[in-house]
Amino acid sequence: MNERRCYNCAAIGHLANACPNEPGKNDTSDNSIVNVLIGASNCSRLGETDENLVNASKSGANFENFTQILDLAVQKTDSFKVDKVAICLGTNDISKHKDDSDQINLLVTKAVAQVKSAYSESQVGLCSIIPRKGNSAQINRLNQSATSVNKFIRKLCAREDNVEYVDLEKVFYKSGTIIRSMFDKADNSGVHINTEGAQNINRKLGDFFHSPRPCVQELNTPMDPKRLSEVRWNTSGMTTLNTGHTIIYSGNKNATDTHDKGVGFMLTKKAKQSLLEWNPVSSRIITARFDTKFQKTSIIQVYSPTNNADEEEKMTFTTLCKPL
Repeated sequence: MNERRCYNCAAIGHLANACPNEPGKNDTSDNSIVNVLIGASNCSRLGETDENLVNASKSGANFENFTQILDLAVQKTDSFKVDKVAICLGTNDISKHKDDSDQINLLVTKAVAQVKSAYSESQVGLCSIIPRKGNSAQINRLNQSATSVNKFIRKLCAREDNVEYVDLEKVFYKSGTIIRSMFDKADNSGVHINTEGAQNINRKLGDFFHSPRPCVQELNTPMDPKRLSEVRWNTSGMTTLNTGHTIIYSGNKNATDTHDKGVGFMLTKKAKQSLLEWNPVSSRIITARFDTKFQKTSIIQVYSPTNNADEEEKMTFTTLCKPL
């Protein structure tokens, strides 16, 4: 017997996509791709800003009860393919642990590991903790703890694969001063944001959710360049990452197309200096030519269609490969 609980009607024995009380609402037979937001009360105020966002936030949530809220998120996305997961917690943990930032750091690390386990193919966005409005000694103390944890979060994101730092803290500061107009005037705790604050958080989260992912799979080659499959960046171009690596890519023809195909190369600084030319043939084929120590070398990266693909797609791929 399936003991998982439906999040629509709270009944045990079926999932939300099969809920008889809301037929068709969560039908995912089209294999929809969604993003997930896991947060507390401030994120609950954001709502579900677009149809591809599952907001699994809950008032009072914190890193200590993260397992419960993650289970809710997993249940809500049971039949979906999840592209990105944003974790936006920590305010309630600061209230409880105050100066014990080490304890919060441990909880944050554990939460990231849990998300990576539950959504092994998804990119994780770890948000910094937003400050509180107010000038009391207690609030200043709590904000100092939040800043300390945020420094740890930034370092954690730098060393963890597929985890990106989403800096919400700086959204609420201007010239080192907290922007009070972004907080709810009726909230004496200084914790809750207002409409302006929500809009700014939405924009920052939108940057994370809607930015293309660099790659799903990295294939080693005998040379410096790394071949990338499933880059999922539309059109073609060259971009430099924070790591200093350069990606050249070839994706779907139009910028508005679905981000579902694309190939490319990830180049070190040395490999980029040796790059003579490159050709974005299609969303499945890209070539690059390098001036190596002994001779000029061409590398072709392809991502061939499966046997189940349309005959026209397979024929187009074969035709484009022949002259290479």
